[in-house]
Amino acid sequence: MKENKIITILLIVTMALSLMSCSDYLDKNPSKSSNAPITNADQLFALLDNSNNTYETNMSAAYTTDDCGLSMGLLDAFRTAVNYADYYTFHHEGLAALASDALWSGEYKKIYTANTIIAAAGDVENQTLAKEALANAYFIRAWSYFTLTQYYCLPYCDANKQAMGLPIRKGTDFEEDISRATLEETFAFIMDDLKKAEEISLNAPDPDKRWRASKCAVNAFYAKLHLIMGNYQEALTYANNALSTAPALFDYNNFAQGNSQSYAATAVFPAQTLYYCETNQWSASKFLYFQEIIFARFAYCRYQWMIPSADLLSLYDQEKDMRFKWFMIPHSNRRFNCAYDEYRYDQFYDGRYALTGLSTAELMLTKAECEVRTGNWQQGIRDLDALRAKRYLTGTESALTATSQQDALKKVLEERRREMPFTQRMTDIKRFAVNETSEDDVTITRDFYEMTLSGANTSVVKHYSVSGNDVNLLLPITDVEINAGKGDSKITVVANDVTINTDCGDQELTVLATGDLSIDTGDCGKDTINAQVAG
Repeated sequence: MKENKIITILLIVTMALSLMSCSDYLDKNPSKSSNAPITNADQLFALLDNSNNTYETNMSAAYTTDDCGLSMGLLDAFRTAVNYADYYTFHHEGLAALASDALWSGEYKKIYTANTIIAAAGDVENQTLAKEALANAYFIRAWSYFTLTQYYCLPYCDANKQAMGLPIRKGTDFEEDISRATLEETFAFIMDDLKKAEEISLNAPDPDKRWRASKCAVNAFYAKLHLIMGNYQEALTYANNALSTAPALFDYNNFAQGNSQSYAATAVFPAQTLYYCETNQWSASKFLYFQEIIFARFAYCRYQWMIPSADLLSLYDQEKDMRFKWFMIPHSNRRFNCAYDEYRYDQFYDGRYALTGLSTAELMLTKAECEVRTGNWQQGIRDLDALRAKRYLTGTESALTATSQQDALKKVLEERRREMPFTQRMTDIKRFAVNETSEDDVTITRDFYEMTLSGANTSVVKHYSVSGNDVNLLLPITDVEINAGKGDSKITVVANDVTINTDCGDQELTVLATGDLSIDTGDCGKDTINAQVAG
């Protein structure tokens, strides 16, 4: 893996750069000052219950990890697939040039909503309800910051604590500092918010409002964070606490067959029929209330085509595993009038949504993994029996067995990948890269066309290889966000080869880079550039 370098540059030139413009931050969100005054707790809960809080437009989850199998053949047959290819090839230049980044702006919109609630909660009537809304707001803010760390930051570990974290927005002020905190500071802020969320009075998830937090959700979130940080005993304790009030598993044998769709024979394909699970037709009025959800969050894939890799598909027993039967749909290319045979992962609403929030199944997998990693591997492998009984065709389920701790870990992590493809894979790849063992490390490798700002260069095939602790795996902040601000500020950019075009002014810029750095100072005349490279 290439050596990461953190480069700090003081530019005495004009730079109209910032991570995100203060005006954009406010314009995209409801403003306490520009709307009707918040005077009662019902208004706070109305903000919490906004349906936009439950979705994450996350193209990286769909197309960046080794769960995705976008092939050159598919791109040749279906040119729309070029929209996924920048994510698939870690093409920072193309991703930075996008007109918008819905994941970044969407999570900061949720953060702004949480900050609005936090700012208003002390002034409304009925303080008992207001405190409940306040605790929920801290939980939502912590979750959004956590989500952003998984795609824009290096994995959490001692060696990366001083690496770039996120801009920490604590309020709704235009003048609030927008420089990126360190990764250590960002995780400390998340933990502090989650501590404040412990004041939530609801013990178990509300089946009618699964997007609100509960003590069960707080414990499940703690378990997730400690698992990522490598604190396995703490993660196990929190997982057990959460499981004591978590909803029951749903038996996948009880899903009903959904609608089917038949396609006539073509010059390329025979007549084919696609069979779907009932969840293919579930809209938000149904999937938001799925029985196993502890905290409802869903990745939204606008293209409706999460393409499972051959490696992912090979993990399933394709005759007995109901997760394969219901959600891995063969010949899904027909759905898109594409002349290249391919599967599609379709969990909810015709492939638009996949669960990213907290669930009972994830807790069971966390418990099993922590048992294995802390030495109690025989118990850890048995912990999965209850989950597998609800996931395999009735009468065909079988208990996992292992011959050693290493073998048990491998099988638990495979089960985790089968249960939560795409949406949890980025987090897992990153934490595997920096934990106590190299046995679970993942390197994403693929051969694919060279990507340029004009699209795919089909005359050049490149080999791509990225590991979990590689800066190339991070999403870059878009040029639109960087160039939106005015004036002097302290900012950070994540990139590969970096080119900075400037005018005149003072700017401190931190670049995390693995390639070449060049600076075009335009017509500023005499420029002073002091660079210090650490790495």
